[in-house]
Amino acid sequence: MNEFKCKCCGECCSNFLPLSIKEIDRLKDLVKKRKLKPNKRIFEEHYLLSCPFLDESSKCIIYEDRPLICSEFRCDFKMNDNEELIKENRFLVDLRKEIFKS
Repeated sequence: MNEFKCKCCGECCSNFLPLSIKEIDRLKDLVKKRKLKPNKRIFEEHYLLSCPFLDESSKCIIYEDRPLICSEFRCDFKMNDNEELIKENRFLVDLRKEIFKS
């Protein structure tokens, strides 16, 4: 089996994620508690498409608290069969608008 090795590049990290209401509320609380600001990654041409939680070196600043879709994602495009992902209703969320209101 040829398993793909993650390069930790952050290119799979998007501003648009399917999140549950519970995850949205948790992220809003986290941003408020830690006083986080969205990273705009100005060195990229289309920075609004990248996740606002990536720092300048493409590392996730909320890695331990990241949404379930992020923790379950694999670079080889295989998702784990996680019942939590389908148990709750999820909505495609623009993180910058919904979490940071920008």
